This record gives sequence, structure tokens and C-alpha cells, in this order.
Amino acid sequence: MSIRTGLGVIIAAAFCFLSCNSSTSTLPPGGGGGGNQAGATLFVSPQGDDGNDGRSRGTPVRTLRHALEMASPGEVILLMDGIYEPELDLRGVGFSGAVVTVRGESRDGAVLDGGNARRYALRCTNCQGLVFEDFTVKNYRWLGLGFYSSRRITVRNLVFRHVGLEQIPNEDSGGKAVACDESDDVTVENNTIRDIGFKDTANYVSADTIDFWGCTNSRIAGNDLDDVRGNGILVEDSCGVVIENNTVRHADLAFPDAYAGGVWLDGGKDITLRNNLFEENANGPGIEISDTEVQYPNRSRGYRVENNTSRNNRFGIYLWNFGQCPPPAEAVQMSGNTITGNSRADTLCHLWECGTGQPCVQPEDRHPC
Repeated sequence: MSIRTGLGVIIAAAFCFLSCNSSTSTLPPGGGGGGNQAGATLFVSPQGDDGNDGRSRGTPVRTLRHALEMASPGEVILLMDGIYEPELDLRGVGFSGAVVTVRGESRDGAVLDGGNARRYALRCTNCQGLVFEDFTVKNYRWLGLGFYSSRRITVRNLVFRHVGLEQIPNEDSGGKAVACDESDDVTVENNTIRDIGFKDTANYVSADTIDFWGCTNSRIAGNDLDDVRGNGILVEDSCGVVIENNTVRHADLAFPDAYAGGVWLDGGKDITLRNNLFEENANGPGIEISDTEVQYPNRSRGYRVENNTSRNNRFGIYLWNFGQCPPPAEAVQMSGNTITGNSRADTLCHLWECGTGQPCVQPEDRHPC
């Protein structure tokens, strides 16, 4: 059981696009390819027509799904300003070489709007070589953008607002702006994220706003998170991930007897957390690092925590389940951090949460990295 699917169990123990309608699309390998020269632009508009060629502002297609079917390596799909209403599953989109870029005409003008009714804007499985930039995603019940078993994905300079509003049956707990599972070479950078998630105190359900599970060789950088009901950033069972220059403020993190974190690291290895700011998260820790499945020394190791600021939270840094306080140096190395002004304690460390040497959740039978 992972943190994502067993959040209630874990945290209770821790402190005792796109179409206008919902659709699933399996595109041909490489997204289909329209035979046009690399570097060209495909235009999309809510007033367009999928019978158009999409090659000029005067002849845009109507849906991003159709544009992805047409795209060739290196092309830009331009979302012209307007309101789009997608809920889309995609499979096998992208190319092994040059990327396809989905770009908004303007960050605030091109808007994917779930209308507080749709579950997600986009979920992409076995996708590769895709860049999403310069548009807004808002009003989705569970998820903004999700990537599964994918590689070479970039999500940058987007705005996420009012996403992850409720629990969706048969889906992971909480709400998410960006989710990434078992994927490689993923970058989530320079996004503005506001008003994300909900909190169900009775069932220990809350948001994992930027959620990486089983990801490798990836980066979370320069994101600005505010007004989050749950984890700001969760990186679980992942390897070779750098988390740097992010800000998480005003996250509502506390449960009756447990906490999530501004950033929560668990179960992976070779994770670097540096130059981040976690502040004014009054109900939980700025930084949380744990070994819920008692994986150390094979995993839950190689966490480098450098030059972060964690201030004016409930706790500055919360460490648990490593069997000693402070944790072994091979597990967690800290240097140059400013941990100050936190209301309950700057540092909270628990040797064990669920019994000496006992995991707090059932260990996974597979380890992606």
C-alpha cells in the first residue's frame, strides 16, 4: 500500500485534451503524424472545426485531441485564447525524437475549464516527448494533468486553480494539480498553483498537489503553491528526483492526530531537496521525511536536504520511522537549511510510529527504482 492509496492508514499512524466531451483515445504510435514539416504550427480554437486543416488562424481545428492526431515531431499545437472543456484519456501519444509542444496563446487566455463537473483535463498513459506550457487549468473535480508510464514530459508555466475538489470513486485519495506515476524524465516547473484539493478529516483524505510516485530522473522546480488542502509536493518511491526553488504557503495540513507536509519524501533514494521555501503552513510541517515501509538501508536513503527555508509552520521539519534521531546520515543529510519560527517545534523526530521496526503500511511488492 502506498501513501497515495493508504493515506488514512499512514497518517493516522504517523502521529498517535482534449475534447469537449469525456473520451478515451488511443492514437497511432507517435500521435498519428500528419506528414507536415517539423516546427510547423497547428491552430486550435473553441470556434474551430475538426474538418479544417489547422494550418492557419483562419482554419483552426476545434479539439486538442484532433490536433494531437495530426501532429508531427517538432510541431507546436497552439491553443488560441478561449474556453475549452476537455476530459480526455490519451494513450501512446508522442514521438521518441523531437517533442510536440502544446502551448497556450496566452497563459490566462487559453483555459481548460472543467466546469466543476469533469474529473480531469487530461490523463496520458505510455506517452512521450510532450511539452505543455502557457495555459490555465481550472475547476476539475479530481485532477488537472496526469501522466502514467510515460517519459520526456514537461509541464511548465501553467496556472492551476480550483482543482481536486472531491474524492472520485476508484481513484487515488485527494486532489492533484499534476500527477506522475512510474514515469521517467518528467519536469514540472514554474507553475502557479492555487486553491487545490479538499480535506476529509474523518477519513484522512486530502490533496497531493504535485504527486510523483515511482518516477525517475525527474525535476520539480520553481513552482508557486498557495492555499493547498494537503501535501504541497509528495515524492514517494522515486529515484533521482530534484526538488528545487519551489514555494509552498498556506497549506492546511493537520488531521486530528497526524500531519501531511509542505513537501513529503518517502521510500525512494537519491532525492535532492534544495533552495525551497515552506512558510506559514500553520497546521503542519514545512518538510516531512519518512520511511513508512521500513525500507532503509535499501531505500529511503540518499535524501539531500540543502539550503531550504522552513519557517512559521507548525513544525519546521518532521522525521520519522528511521529507527534513530536524527536519522542515519546515509538516509538524510542536511546542510545550510534555515529552520526557524515554527510554532510547535523547529524539528520533530520519532524513531518509530507503528511499533519498533514495523512498517506503517504494507510494503509494496514492487519497487519502480
